[in-house]
Amino acid sequence: GDDMEYTTRITNSGKLNIFVGKSVVIHKMKSNTGIDIIAENNDIDRIKRYYFEFRNNLYNRRHNSRKDMISGLLGKFLLILKVLFKKNQHKGLKIWIIIKGTLAGLSFNPRIEKV
Repeated sequence: GDDMEYTTRITNSGKLNIFVGKSVVIHKMKSNTGIDIIAENNDIDRIKRYYFEFRNNLYNRRHNSRKDMISGLLGKFLLILKVLFKKNQHKGLKIWIIIKGTLAGLSFNPRIEKV
């Protein structure tokens, strides 16, 4: 989510954005799989990192539009239902992370350093 926020902020400032198709990003993690909290069943530390995904997602939606923020909140509610009813492990932890990250996203307001 932070890369989306940076890009949006640069775009809104009128600065030039350049897409570099051959750039390579190295994710320093055990495995670089897609982000799906329901599918996460083996690595509790990775599940805990979703807090930042939910916080940053709602932060970005809040700054986009009220409609987008409400849509994001509804989406998190539906995700909680999916966690409850789909077969997966660590349901309590996952629901707690979704709620905690989403609530944090409602008030998260980092200081932006201008460089």
